[in-house]
Amino acid sequence: MHYVRHRVRPRSVAIVVGIVCASLATLAIWNVSAFRKPSPPHGPITQAANKLREGLGSEVHFATANSSAEEIRGSVESVAQFIAARSGLGMSEETKKRLAAMEQQTLKGGHARIGIGELTNALTDTLVERMSTLKDRDIEFAGAALKVNADGGVMLRANGKFYATPERFEEQAKAFRDQATKSDKLFRSGVHAVLKDEVRDRIGFLNEGMPEQFGNPPGLGLSPLQAVLVAYSVAADDHLDFSQRELEKIVKSPASIKGGPKGRIPQNGRAYGPFGRLFSTPVNLLFNKKTVGGLLDRLEKGGS
Repeated sequence: MHYVRHRVRPRSVAIVVGIVCASLATLAIWNVSAFRKPSPPHGPITQAANKLREGLGSEVHFATANSSAEEIRGSVESVAQFIAARSGLGMSEETKKRLAAMEQQTLKGGHARIGIGELTNALTDTLVERMSTLKDRDIEFAGAALKVNADGGVMLRANGKFYATPERFEEQAKAFRDQATKSDKLFRSGVHAVLKDEVRDRIGFLNEGMPEQFGNPPGLGLSPLQAVLVAYSVAADDHLDFSQRELEKIVKSPASIKGGPKGRIPQNGRAYGPFGRLFSTPVNLLFNKKTVGGLLDRLEKGGS
């Protein structure tokens, strides 16, 4: 394992992140590691948890074991609208129907919930498979979307920890595509190792901020809808905080316009997603109908 980590260093893996938007090595805006231990039942709620409740907590409605089929479909629709409003990403009707069926089966006890290991495996294989099919134009688009975040370079994650020159980004992206195409086991293992930490931290943050929805007993796991939401959060580097009303105020602020003094870089009018005003990622390269379908296939098979 030590050798694998040497082969796939955090900075290099972050370039994979930038291409297909799965964060493999960094903590983003909030220090999510602080949320791994649960707070006392009546203890103070942190600022980060408050913002999460104002965003995800107020705008998404999760179904329960007692929910009707109609209520479960409504829950899926609320997640689809939440993601679309923040990033511009749309969820197809076919995907929503399939996700609702999977959600109902899981909530009614017909299918096991999804653990960190299963979600990490499914995301890793989905990411590596998508890497192997990228065209040169996809890599160019990814670089353009990520260049919006920094002057003269490519900023890979919202916390600014990982940065690359455009030339280095393109060179490394193509090298990783070659490794993915060859089904390089060392490459896959390195991606899995760092992605597992990111998934665990995101779930820990949600567990602390919204225990009524994500505070399941250890080992119980996520529903399929929750798993897709975590995958989106990782992919777009969106911590699901702030209400849509707050985000709209932020993105309309002149301070959010990127691309230099004249704001020459195109903006999508959203907070996240390609050319997003808070943080730009080429998340559409990963979150499309075909790739999300592959992720759901793997989740149905227990992550394999």
